[in-house]
Amino acid sequence: MKFKFLLVVSLLLVSVALFGMQTSRQGNPNWSSYRGTGGPDAYGYTWIDSDESGGPTYSWIDISTIGTEITGLTDDNNVGPFTIGFDFPYYWYSVNQFWVNANGAICFYNNDVYVPQGASGFLIPSPNAPNDLLIPLGADLTFENGPPARCYYYSNNVDTLIVSFIRVQAWLAGGPSGEHTFQLILTKADSCIYFQYGDQQGQFYGGACCGGIENVIGNVGLQVFLNINPNNLIDYAVLFTPPDSTTYQALDIGVQDAVSQGSKGVFFFPGDYYSLSTKIINFGNVDAGSFE
Repeated sequence: MKFKFLLVVSLLLVSVALFGMQTSRQGNPNWSSYRGTGGPDAYGYTWIDSDESGGPTYSWIDISTIGTEITGLTDDNNVGPFTIGFDFPYYWYSVNQFWVNANGAICFYNNDVYVPQGASGFLIPSPNAPNDLLIPLGADLTFENGPPARCYYYSNNVDTLIVSFIRVQAWLAGGPSGEHTFQLILTKADSCIYFQYGDQQGQFYGGACCGGIENVIGNVGLQVFLNINPNNLIDYAVLFTPPDSTTYQALDIGVQDAVSQGSKGVFFFPGDYYSLSTKIINFGNVDAGSFE
C-alpha cells in the first residue's frame, strides 16, 4: 500500500513538472498572450508561437558556412545596408535592404541606432526612432569582446533571407556576460517572418528585453514578449503572418531627397534663400494625388 501511494505521488510530481515546463512561457505575465498567439495589429498581422497547436516548429538553420559574416558590430551600433536579394512585402510597402543592429534587431528604413532604454524603450511599437524594425531579441547586447559572438546573413536572392546572431553577450555593469543565440527568417512566398531562439545563457541588464515587429511610422506593430527570463526562449519559434487583405489606410507623405541645382555644393550666408529640387513620395497606401 505504501509503495502504491509513493508511486502515485511520484507520478503526480512528474506530471506537475512536465506541465510547468510546457506552460513556463504561457504562464509568464510578461508575455503578450497566455495562449501563444497575438494580434491582429491595426494592419492585420498576427503571431503564433511553437507552444501553440498549429504554430511553427523550432528548427534552427545553420548559415555559418553558407552565409556572409557581418563585421563591424561592436556596442550600440549599426552595420549596413545589406541587400535582401528580393522585394519583401512588409505592411503596405516593400523592403529590399536592411541594417543590422548590435542590440538584436534589423532595420529596413535607415541606419539610426536601435538602443532600447528606460521603461518605454522596450515597448513595441514605439514612435521613437528608429522604426521599421524586426526585433527578435531587443536588449543591451554587445559584440565588443569579439568572438565567439558572431552575426551572419544569407539570402538565396529569390525568396529567403536569414540573419543569425550567434553567442552574443549581454552588456552588464560588471562587463559583458552570458551568450544569446537567435535568428530571423523572411520568406517571400508567404510574406511571413520567423524568429527562432537557440541557447540562452545569462540575464540582461536590468532584466530588460523585448521581441516583436513594427512598421515604418512606429505606430503599428506586435509585441511578443517583454522583460522575460531568456531561459524561456530556448528552442522557441515565433511566426508572424500578414493579413490576406486589410482595411488599414496609411497616408504617409514625406521627402525622399533634396538636391541643389546641378547637384553640387553651395555656399551662402545666413538669411539667404536658396531653392532645392525636392522629391516628395507617398510612403502610404492611400492615393494622395499629385504633388506638382
